[in-house]
Amino acid sequence: MVLLISLVGGSLGAVGWGALAARLGRRRALLSALAVNAVFAVIAAFMPTYGCFMMARFCSAIGSGGIVPTCYTYTGEVTSRACRPRALAALVCAAGLGALLAAALASAVLPPNGALTLIENKEHFSAWHRYLLLCTLPILASLVSLIWTQESPRYLLEVGREVDAMVVYQNLHSGNQIRICGKANVAAANNRAPAYHLGELSLPGKRRPQASNHVKHSIKMFWQSFFQLFSSTYRRTTYTLGGVLLFSMVIQFYLSSYIPSTVLRMENELFGASKKVISNVSFQNDHYNRTLENIEYNYVTFTNCTFRDMLMSHVSFKNCSFFDVTFSNVKTSYTKFEGSLFVNSTIIDTDMEVGQELDEWCTLNGTTLRGMRPACNRHPDLTSRLDGITTEQSYVSHAMLIASVLALLPQKARPQLALCIFLVLLSPAIYFARRESALYIVEAVYRVPLTLLFYTVGTNVVDSYPAGFRSTAHGLLVSVSCAACALVRGAGVASAPLSALLCGLFALFATVLAFHAR
Repeated sequence: MVLLISLVGGSLGAVGWGALAARLGRRRALLSALAVNAVFAVIAAFMPTYGCFMMARFCSAIGSGGIVPTCYTYTGEVTSRACRPRALAALVCAAGLGALLAAALASAVLPPNGALTLIENKEHFSAWHRYLLLCTLPILASLVSLIWTQESPRYLLEVGREVDAMVVYQNLHSGNQIRICGKANVAAANNRAPAYHLGELSLPGKRRPQASNHVKHSIKMFWQSFFQLFSSTYRRTTYTLGGVLLFSMVIQFYLSSYIPSTVLRMENELFGASKKVISNVSFQNDHYNRTLENIEYNYVTFTNCTFRDMLMSHVSFKNCSFFDVTFSNVKTSYTKFEGSLFVNSTIIDTDMEVGQELDEWCTLNGTTLRGMRPACNRHPDLTSRLDGITTEQSYVSHAMLIASVLALLPQKARPQLALCIFLVLLSPAIYFARRESALYIVEAVYRVPLTLLFYTVGTNVVDSYPAGFRSTAHGLLVSVSCAACALVRGAGVASAPLSALLCGLFALFATVLAFHAR
């Protein structure tokens, strides 16, 4: 649910901030998107209820959605044409490092299993809250680093600030020669292509009025910028780049849902097969103070027994009898008492309730029930493991780092069409992957070409559209793709054969669009 609402928020943020970056400036839009993301991420870390938390995450996702189009456009415009592939590849590398850092923080801060999560759980500031708070530190560091950056020179030219733009160009030219590319690289680049082609340096034919002085004109231009993306000049580029990005992102987010759900299903099947069944026996004067897990009691009688300071996970008591039994400080997870009899027993300081853990057919004679009513009805799963999630994230992060290295290759060495064809050929692996490690490997292998496609679309947007449309175009493409991913995520996952077929079809559609883009 958190990922679904994040996709919806990211879709809104991408299209909104992409258009704002074209009107208010790349740097200003990027700063505001990062600020919104950071502020609401911090707020989410302190939210005590589920509804408030989801609303804060939604607002934070709106900010994070605007980071992608503004960051790609800003980075592409403040670097020379020769150094642009390296700079944009650095963004891919940073995303991979960020995912790796998130997995490392989760391993260090979060409880490793469901039992410890239930014990550690606090109403207002649990380990998850601390984890979310720590994850905002990179966002704050990015905000601070942007203090020393300059506005995009292409935006300055668009709004008629030619003098400021020329100053920025001079600074970039000096930096490219000395610090970034080196003199040898500049000389080689001059033989291949100019550092800034004519479209980069030429002044706009007509200056655009500033939004602050012409609100009505600004709103009109805001909407016209979207319609111009589908004019005869840019229609084919918009459809092909948008289609490739949409289908590649749909594959990525479908796999990010299919792989964990498949692993969870396999674990549940193994867990269910190991269930212990105890029937038609009696227990007297026994004391239980350790976790009871995956047990089914049928027609069992407990006399003068004590259940104290313990956890019950996936335990069912069917038609059992409890005489002079004490339940004290017991936390339950997927525990059920069905048709059971309680006589002269006490149930104190537990989360068991009549109508929840105790069904309507339970009988309580001379029994005291005084529990701790939870703030909301929740069933924490004590069988959950954090290491599976962090392992999957680690595989994906390393795949993104590999993709960032491959992104440095010339585009002829990694054409879009070849990447899409590779995705089609890779789809049968989804069906044949039957083990947890195999599923993680398949997802990691998928992530390499998917990341390269995302990077290629971003660089092509910067190179194919004029400066006034770049951030708007990229924001619209990311927004539509995120909306499609949210629909796929909300639809759930299918069986292994159907999942392989769906991913193959999505990849085939992307292949057709990549072929037409040639």
